[in-house]
Amino acid sequence: MNGLRHIAMELAYHAPFTALGTMLGLAFVTLIVLNVPATEIYEGLFHTLHPLHMFLSAIATTAVYFRHRRTLLGAITVGVIGSVGICSISDIFLPYLGGALLGVKELELHICLLKHPWLVLAPAFLGAFVALPLTVKTENSSLLPHGGHVMVSVLASLTYLAAFSNPVALISFYMPQTFTIVFLAVLLPCCTSDIVLPVAALHGCLCEHDEHFKRPLLFKVLRRNRA
Repeated sequence: MNGLRHIAMELAYHAPFTALGTMLGLAFVTLIVLNVPATEIYEGLFHTLHPLHMFLSAIATTAVYFRHRRTLLGAITVGVIGSVGICSISDIFLPYLGGALLGVKELELHICLLKHPWLVLAPAFLGAFVALPLTVKTENSSLLPHGGHVMVSVLASLTYLAAFSNPVALISFYMPQTFTIVFLAVLLPCCTSDIVLPVAALHGCLCEHDEHFKRPLLFKVLRRNRA
């Protein structure tokens, strides 16, 4: 029950920031669609943001694990699996599923891990290895990568939809639906990758998380008001 309560608190804390990031991402992609009609730029953006997402996610996931259990193999394994598997769900599978349910035409399932695995695996392993010295030298080594992870994930999901479907339709006919798809595609996998997965891999170890995760400002305010 404590684990479920912790996950619920994390999702509630991250939801407003994810919503804001999704709105900003939609505004950014809308400007690109209106000014750059060529679809090649969206695919290029996606193939830049998706590996960057893997890199940041691997840092955050590996750092949370390695802070509490100093095993190199375990930390790297959790970091790589968490970034490659869950980021693929966030950037590709959930946007594709959401777009397919909406009936978005010309939507293509493009799995980078199968078509160009080096583009995915290299940044994931690099992020996992970068996290190891950062965790030793920095107290909150997962905080900045986690924040960057969320914003990059928003842009990666949006550029995937723009690159492998009809970008004009996304911003004209499907704007509210696109917001919902990307919001859910980012919130659930990112929290799972950066928080739930590494903690679960610690096999019930009672861990003291970063102050950012232990006592979010939102819940501090709520407790203060109740008092």
